[in-house]
Amino acid sequence: MSGPLADFRSFSWRAYRIVYRVFDEAKTVAVVGVGAREPQSSTNIYRRLEALAHSGRLAEKVLETLRGFREGAKARE
Repeated sequence: MSGPLADFRSFSWRAYRIVYRVFDEAKTVAVVGVGAREPQSSTNIYRRLEALAHSGRLAEKVLETLRGFREGAKARE
């Protein structure tokens, strides 16, 4: 992937496209989007995620999720 989604990866499963990011240090995979595999669709998952990335909301949501994982791990200790 490129542009604002350069740090993310994607794969297809059946009629869906899944976009995710691997955080090696945290041993975590964050799924950031799931959408239909329709390249011409106005709801194309890449376009929606690029818009979120440009606004800063994608990074904000991923960070919130990672913090939640960390807090959950601390509570289990």
